[in-house]
Amino acid sequence: MTTPRMKDPSWRTPQGLWDQLHAEYRFDLDAAASLDNTKRSWFFDGSTPARDGLKSPWLAADGHPARVWCNPPYNPRGEVERWLRKGLDELSRGVFSVFLVPMSSSVGWFNDLVVPYAEWHTFRSRIAFIDPAPGHTRKNPKQDNLLVVYDPRSARVGHAAVRNAKTGMILWRRGPT
Repeated sequence: MTTPRMKDPSWRTPQGLWDQLHAEYRFDLDAAASLDNTKRSWFFDGSTPARDGLKSPWLAADGHPARVWCNPPYNPRGEVERWLRKGLDELSRGVFSVFLVPMSSSVGWFNDLVVPYAEWHTFRSRIAFIDPAPGHTRKNPKQDNLLVVYDPRSARVGHAAVRNAKTGMILWRRGPT
């Protein structure tokens, strides 16, 4: 995970946050990790094509659809969108996934890939990620974050969204499209 001030993409999710999320969601695959920052023993680190989380199917070690944790790199530009598109693609295969991404409701991916298909949660305070080099918590985080949950049991696929062209607001219509 990176922001413009955090060039290294391996900033770590704080252990306390991870513990809370894992207790609730029971992940078995870390889709965007490195050996140094993975949260699961089953992870994709991009070291080979077979271990590339954007190219490989998100299956658990036993071959079933995985319950996936993904704290993707925030840079370069477009990287978060690539990972969310992969998550949406895997949702159609029955994969449950949770993403920790920057909060920005004005970006296209939020309105196109999150609002129509995901459950999402904001945080009461900013997340202080762990610096990979010294292992210290980042002081004064500069960015809000968002937890995006693609759940095949409750996906909004089939619900209709209508965008008000004047205000940009998205209005939901429940039920069949």
